[in-house]
Amino acid sequence: MVYTIEVFPVGSACPYTPGQEIINPLSSYDWASKPITQPKNYEERVKQSKQFIKEVQIKVPMLIDDVDNAIWCTYGPASNIAYLIDTDGTIMAKQLYYLPDEMDVEIKKLLQRESK
Repeated sequence: MVYTIEVFPVGSACPYTPGQEIINPLSSYDWASKPITQPKNYEERVKQSKQFIKEVQIKVPMLIDDVDNAIWCTYGPASNIAYLIDTDGTIMAKQLYYLPDEMDVEIKKLLQRESK
């Protein structure tokens, strides 16, 4: 899992509509109803990711994209994109929006191929 750019940051335009000054009404708030803003530096992004991990109870390792958003730009600017990448770096499956059940099927296919 990779923590990247905020999708609907409070006080900023949605990153999916660059150049537009319209602030998305679906702004992000944490569980205490505090606004989630777009981090200005890596330390802020780390802090926000830790809050997210705690609130959502993430159990898998999480990488954190830098504020230049290199991972987000490389793999596709989407709010919940998912990739299954083999150990040799081959992309085995891609979802424009993560669907756990469908990804589970792809993971099982990959493990089945590797066990042969």
